[in-house]
Amino acid sequence: MLILSRNAGQRIIIGSGPRRIVITLVSIDRNVVRIGLEAPNDVVILREELVIAEEEKRKQKEESSE
Repeated sequence: MLILSRNAGQRIIIGSGPRRIVITLVSIDRNVVRIGLEAPNDVVILREELVIAEEEKRKQKEESSE
């Protein structure tokens, strides 16, 4: 894992060309950090808790169909 220190307004760029993803640190306020993400339209960006919830739903559905 790469750990970086950034100030508000600074960016991190992943990849290059039209496939690049840009992460902008929008603001920092106490314990809340706001980030902005720019990525190609075909790149799916999800919050971790949504991915976990969807995986749990899928697992429960598979178990109930057995």
